[in-house]
Amino acid sequence: MLQQYNSENDYLSRYPLKIPEIKVEPDLDFVLVQLPPRYMPLMPNGLGYVDLVLRRHGLKVQTLDLNIMMYHHYHAKRLLKDDGKSPLLPSGRPLAVDPWTSTGADEFSDPEVIDFFWPLCDDLLNQIRSMKPKAVGLTVDSTNRAMCNRFVEILRERAPETCVVVGGYLFLRDLGSDPSFKDFDYKVISEAELSLPPLALALARGERPRDLPGIASRYDSPDRGLVQPVLMQDVTDVGFPTYDWIDLALYHSYTGHFVVPISSSRGCSWSRCRFCSECFQYRSRSPESVADEVAYFFEKGIKYFSFNESILGGDPENLFNICTEFIKRGLNQAFFTGQAHVDKRHTVEYLRYMKTAGFHRIRVGVDGWSDNILRRQRKGYNMRLVKQTMKNCHEVGIAVDVNVLIGVPGETDEDITETIQNLYDVRGWINSVGSFNTLNLVRGSEYYENPELYGIEFRGDKDEIYAKHKNHIPDDLWYSTDPYIDAEVRLDRIERVAAALDDMGLKAGDFSQKVLKKKRATVAETMSQAARAPAEAPRPLSAALG
Repeated sequence: MLQQYNSENDYLSRYPLKIPEIKVEPDLDFVLVQLPPRYMPLMPNGLGYVDLVLRRHGLKVQTLDLNIMMYHHYHAKRLLKDDGKSPLLPSGRPLAVDPWTSTGADEFSDPEVIDFFWPLCDDLLNQIRSMKPKAVGLTVDSTNRAMCNRFVEILRERAPETCVVVGGYLFLRDLGSDPSFKDFDYKVISEAELSLPPLALALARGERPRDLPGIASRYDSPDRGLVQPVLMQDVTDVGFPTYDWIDLALYHSYTGHFVVPISSSRGCSWSRCRFCSECFQYRSRSPESVADEVAYFFEKGIKYFSFNESILGGDPENLFNICTEFIKRGLNQAFFTGQAHVDKRHTVEYLRYMKTAGFHRIRVGVDGWSDNILRRQRKGYNMRLVKQTMKNCHEVGIAVDVNVLIGVPGETDEDITETIQNLYDVRGWINSVGSFNTLNLVRGSEYYENPELYGIEFRGDKDEIYAKHKNHIPDDLWYSTDPYIDAEVRLDRIERVAAALDDMGLKAGDFSQKVLKKKRATVAETMSQAARAPAEAPRPLSAALG
């Protein structure tokens, strides 16, 4: 049984904690590595699935979660040796109290911070040089990209014969030659369960295959073009990760939280929101397999689970049957959360059944808070249904967090006024504003792929901007017309909504506050550059509305 910790003081009594040493095994086919930061307290769900499928194919695999090791080394030192204070970097700047939160993860883009955490990476790299595994796999996203880049650079120097395979959220799509991460031998596009095993088996034989489905590589034919992902159709058959390669107790956060990520589905059943980049084919697991996974961890004393997927209940009937399994097996004594879509089938009766099954809190991806914006975002519902859903959740006792997205093409000042009024109308039915942001132009979204259809224009040559920014177009490099909305307008509007939320007692979370701070700094810098620019410079951010 895993001990449950109810307060920070209870858990801190465990420090100093026995953190596993890094020891690379001999004669390995594959070493899987998770570098920081990965948000705590969730376990590395994707890495767990990759470990599972590689072992199932008979490969000799070792999985090393350096993220969780560094997490505990850092907090143990901070709490036991530094009296809870943030360590100082050589420059004299203090680190964030917790660089693993959504508000602190940007720390890992700073070379000085990477230097601070580097000794553990250096140790691993030396052992890779000595043990010579056939391949090293890294899971890469936008927050750990800088550390992964350095890791690969030094790996090339110390173990040039070791093949480098990358995958993860940064590679949901093949971006061609992405300047943010270029040095790899093989790149897994999106899901790895079907495409990675054939590659790993070939690497174990000493081969360097090319033109594999779902894999892009330096060995591919010059004229191959972009690579499409290979998606599993039967997401039940793959099973679920049990993380046997590590002591599960390590996944308690230093404050005592322990949340197991569960994926009951892949993709999104709606897949039409114009701002979203996660529009992949929807596939759901059987209710029995989901309940089996929950039961596995529940029997170890774990009670908190997060459905880590794009849309909880994308198939309402399947979610209802999952709830039935939870109730039948007594798993409704656990606590479940996840992100849902507004759906007319989420009646009071349906939501009450979810609550009975253990769903005590959900995040609802409303995003647009006026009927005009909901239509423009192609959300598939109206404000009447949004309000009814909030009321239904409140009636059955499910706490609700909501998303707010500002600055989509076609948005007007009147939409912002309606947004504030509609948030005011439901203020007594929602718990918090969990995600609060302006529109980001991200690859894979409809706005990114077809900007001309929505009046989106660019400050500079579009092709050059897209070539330089493969994943995300910076706020200051694009604006929309009819009406005119640029980064400054978007910031003004989100601050107007933030002030209204504060007045009605609905505070945005820490991450939202960080978003505001960062966007203020970006706009201020862009305005400063515009002031220094010659007269023929592109239209400044302060251009009048209209």
